[in-house]
Amino acid sequence: MRAVGSAEGGRTPLFNGKDLAGWRVVDEAEFARHGAAHVKDGILVLDAGYPLTGIVYEGEFPRDEYEVELQAMRVEGDDFFCGMTFPVGDSYLTWIVGGWGGEVVGLSNVDDLNASENETSRVISFRNGRWCPLRLRVAGGRVTAWVGCEQVIDLATEGRRLAIWPEQEPCRPLGVSTFYTTAAIRKFVLRRLPEPRATAGAGG
Repeated sequence: MRAVGSAEGGRTPLFNGKDLAGWRVVDEAEFARHGAAHVKDGILVLDAGYPLTGIVYEGEFPRDEYEVELQAMRVEGDDFFCGMTFPVGDSYLTWIVGGWGGEVVGLSNVDDLNASENETSRVISFRNGRWCPLRLRVAGGRVTAWVGCEQVIDLATEGRRLAIWPEQEPCRPLGVSTFYTTAAIRKFVLRRLPEPRATAGAGG
């Protein structure tokens, strides 16, 4: 299956602003009591689940050298409003935004430590009802992320154990989930990055 929408300037829309084409609502395991996923006024809404609501992308998706951008909003609730599961080579991570009572940002899991425990953990205050620009990059052996204009994560992945919680397995390869929280998403796009050039060896 191809990615939803057509690429414009190297950016491929992942959400068409009309319906859930290209996405599936996750209903396994911890998502069995999920909230509704629907589109209203061009915005993708994930109603609160008990505990989780999530959607998984069913189109083709790169495993490296890419960026994902979106705007997300916590509408109601006090926990993570964007748990984005994404590929990193042969592994996966989940970027938690607003977890552990609403303020923790970080990657789960790095060397068996979750987003509240490893070096990617940050505390950021989020206000319900306010859009938050998010950008994630997987490239050059690093995972880098921004909240608004602020870079909050810069993780070199070589030699690290990267994994996700078992309950996030259904969200692979790319998925977005919420925890006891209603969220809204818009302007969700993928940008493929150029493959890194091989470094020429030293010689005479």
